[in-house]
Amino acid sequence: MPRCEQGHPNGPVLVCEKCGAPVPYADALQSLAELPKPDINYEEVALIFVGFPPFLKDGVYSAQVNFGPKEERSPSRFTVKEIGGGTWLDYCRAYGNRIDSWLKLTGFYHSPIKMLIMHTTDPTSVLLLNSLRSTDGVTVFAVVADEASTPANQNTSYVACELMNRKGVSTILASDTFASEMTSFIETKGLLTGSDAVQQLVSYLVDSITPLQDFLHKDFRLGIRNHFFSVVMGASDFVFNSPRDAFTVLGSQMSTKGGVSEPLSAYLISRAGEERNEEIAAAFARYSRGLGNLLTTGISLNPKDTRLGLYDLFLLYGVNDSRIQNSIEKGYLTVKRNAKDLGVEQLEALV
Repeated sequence: MPRCEQGHPNGPVLVCEKCGAPVPYADALQSLAELPKPDINYEEVALIFVGFPPFLKDGVYSAQVNFGPKEERSPSRFTVKEIGGGTWLDYCRAYGNRIDSWLKLTGFYHSPIKMLIMHTTDPTSVLLLNSLRSTDGVTVFAVVADEASTPANQNTSYVACELMNRKGVSTILASDTFASEMTSFIETKGLLTGSDAVQQLVSYLVDSITPLQDFLHKDFRLGIRNHFFSVVMGASDFVFNSPRDAFTVLGSQMSTKGGVSEPLSAYLISRAGEERNEEIAAAFARYSRGLGNLLTTGISLNPKDTRLGLYDLFLLYGVNDSRIQNSIEKGYLTVKRNAKDLGVEQLEALV
């Protein structure tokens, strides 16, 4: 509302009706046009799930890309209408521009820490990866087809892996067989298997997101992009005599077939009672010395509230090869020979 020079409120007049002082009406209109800038608080961590159900955590933005009977968009979900017999290329052509707009509207790019959790046999994994306009702060936790998968699934996974390589994102990879056979024990939930165990692991990593990002950023600076892992959740001295024995077992349970023969880095994120930390640190130091000439190592010891004396170990190995992608190249090429448009070169036309 315009006010005169003496501070009296007035309507659309040039002279104050109360005291006769001038009313700077034009200046008042200008001030009304200057709206305050909105103060938007974006979540520190943003997660998007493909092929896995999302979970909610305080201070974390979670969303999902999935299939449905019709297209739907909300702040926490982008549902694509299922295309009969649709391939990754069909979904990219149909929804590429729309999912790009959705990512911008949700504010996904404004969160400093971003993670995509995806099963790369899902065609919308290619859609989401190809639609990313910025990969700053993006990590991809991906389950990838393996030699036991169908050629069609290998083709989709291969293209998703190619996109991850081209975009230069940090990856944490597991084969489909490893993910389906994964187990974990949680005191409050009991034994978890398959996708439930994978989801529990992702939740564990999100809870440890700061040290995880520190490790991945260190590797990124060293030119290391791809990572495999081994994990035990709910370890105890009843199963393993000691953490040292647990590391021996972990060395034979890699998230990729054939293990990791020449890792470039090794990191540990653990959770245990404080009394176990020294023993775990010593066991990791001994184990990492046996991995060869590593460029770097790191350890993050975190507290665990446990009545049963259980502890969790997550080992991350940095590598500089594409072994998991190479293992499914045969299936990718088999499909491409029969359907010539299902090759990675089609990605160029979709940009």
